[in-house]
Amino acid sequence: MLPTQARRGLGLAQTIADPPASSGGVSAAMPDWVKAVAPLGPNATLTEAYQRFEADPELPGIAVVAEGLPLGLVGRADILACLADRLAPAHADSEAASRLMNRSPFVVECSLELDRVIALAAERWPAALNAGVVVTREGRYFGIGTARSLLAAAAKQLSEQGHAMEI
Repeated sequence: MLPTQARRGLGLAQTIADPPASSGGVSAAMPDWVKAVAPLGPNATLTEAYQRFEADPELPGIAVVAEGLPLGLVGRADILACLADRLAPAHADSEAASRLMNRSPFVVECSLELDRVIALAAERWPAALNAGVVVTREGRYFGIGTARSLLAAAAKQLSEQGHAMEI
């Protein structure tokens, strides 16, 4: 992974992660709350982003990634608002969607505990509950977490804990 200073110099989003608990490798398993979503490249057009959102009505945002590293997050609302402008559709095939991206999205490492992700989103990145959470694995783009997927995973976790207490 690039040092933080080098990442900032490239305009890369900073990732929140707990220090490794052991020297073992990171699990390849994708947490329940992470959805595998193909990212956009930095030069993807507004039209490409719109088509992706049209194909997945539940998707709140799409990560913009270069060489596996997250640069930012393009939100559904930003794309729709831009295309609603009477002049934007004429440029939708030539303008990069990345011009609308949040360059400082909520980015977390997939190994971060679910309760910590939810707490951080609620306290420090409330916009992530609308646009999504960019998830990395060892610093490289891994997927997107949505408010819905976080809530579903938390409900499942609480149910399992309640069930374990009954036994």
